[in-house]
Amino acid sequence: MSEEYYAGLKIATYTLKKDNVIEVKPVDTLLNRDVHMLREQRILEISFRKGTYGQGGPGFVGLLLESLDGKKEWMVFTIWAADWSILFDGHWVGAHPMFYDQQKPLYSNYSSKTKNLVWDLISENIINGKIISAQLSDKTLTVDIETNGQRHKLEVLDEDPRLPPMPKGHKRRTLKDNDKLGDYIVFHEPGGVIDTVGNKA
Repeated sequence: MSEEYYAGLKIATYTLKKDNVIEVKPVDTLLNRDVHMLREQRILEISFRKGTYGQGGPGFVGLLLESLDGKKEWMVFTIWAADWSILFDGHWVGAHPMFYDQQKPLYSNYSSKTKNLVWDLISENIINGKIISAQLSDKTLTVDIETNGQRHKLEVLDEDPRLPPMPKGHKRRTLKDNDKLGDYIVFHEPGGVIDTVGNKA
């Protein structure tokens, strides 16, 4: 990663297969919507494997939401290794394994021949949760969630000293200076897939 690397990817479309026909459809962004539309939505699922580049995944994080009228859609953070840019109750959601001794993240799927660092400490605190409120600024999304009578705070951040360090001492850069985080939070139908290859907004 160089100083010119930015983890956020602006995405234009997603694909959806219906009746053996693949449709290419435009994504909608949170910046285009009123952030308050998230209020009262229920979180049905969290995924750390959203998106593909053909040989694997970019590590986009998605929340499957259900509105009061029963509409379901994925809200996806289109940031490479997006869990490194998310805090849950002030705790790292993800991090590079070299930093696990500093703080154990809430989610890890790292395994090798010598290590098995796989756990999920966030799903039970977010699945079936209801969004109480949400605030979006140019560089930050804050979502207040109530799950089983407990209040939680999810934060998606551009640059913040509370986030985990980057490998090899690189500077954390998610967005370019004039970009807005809301352009990197997109919505698509269940069953849709974001392919990052040649798919730039």
